[in-house]
Formats: sequence, structure tokens, C-alpha cells
Amino acid sequence: MGYQWGYRWLPQFDCPDAETPYLNKLVIDSLNHNRQLFFGYEIDAFDPRSQSEDLGDDAVLASTYGIKNLRRILPKLFGWTRTPNEGYESLKS
Repeated sequence: MGYQWGYRWLPQFDCPDAETPYLNKLVIDSLNHNRQLFFGYEIDAFDPRSQSEDLGDDAVLASTYGIKNLRRILPKLFGWTRTPNEGYESLKS
């Protein structure tokens, strides 16, 4: 089937809403063909496969990098977000 995702042009449809049944079937068929594919949300706290910064196939390695990045960033965050004579809104956000 090849790559089916992204900005593929589907000239047989008149509008985006008309593509929906076709795209739904494409996703379902792809999942049935290859169970290793995972389509989910990045914000599911109960699913270890759902990590917003994970672009690979090793969740432990991605988490290790995330912890290393936090250890590097957090000590400098106050200085990076500080505005003299202002509150801590930048730091909070």
C-alpha cells in the first residue's frame, strides 16, 4: 500500500467531508494489516506508548532523554524567564 499519510491529494472527492469515510477505512485497514501501528493521543497518561516528545520506537530511551533535558533546563528556567521588576507570570507559564 505504501505511504498513505500526510498531505495526499484525493481528487476523487469534492470536499474534505467527503473524504472522511475513505480515510476511516484506510486507517482501519492499515491497523488490521499491521497491529504494530498505533494511533492514539499524546496526552493519555495511562498509556506508556503515548509520549508527546517520543519520535522513535523506544519509550524508555525517549523518557531517559526527557529526564536528561529536564535536569538541564530546570536549573536555568528562572534566569531565562526573569523580567526585572515584573512578577513570575513568565516562569509560571
